[in-house]
Amino acid sequence: MENLLRHVDLYCERTGPEYWAEPLNALSNLAFIAAGLWFLVKFRRERRDGWTETLAWMVTAVGIGSWLFHTHANQLTIYADVIPIAIFSMRSAAISGLPGPPWSPCLPSISWQSAR
Repeated sequence: MENLLRHVDLYCERTGPEYWAEPLNALSNLAFIAAGLWFLVKFRRERRDGWTETLAWMVTAVGIGSWLFHTHANQLTIYADVIPIAIFSMRSAAISGLPGPPWSPCLPSISWQSAR
């Protein structure tokens, strides 16, 4: 566990291990959180299907995960950053009809085939 909490320095903006060492990256994630929550309220008012609500939650998760990484920057929060982005990207591409990666059947909960 100690290894997962080890500080990482992957971006030129990062000035040290402090909480606000990447202020622009951290604050820009508030836009994702706000947009996701705004769309969630909008879609619920319009009684949209569950898929649009799922996308709103995914955008919110991208913002929260990225916020965690850009404020805490350790081995564990890297996953909080990249996993929601990867899931959102794969699901969005599935909706648009783009072909999926060859390993997508291995991940039925997020695979391209399950979104169609």
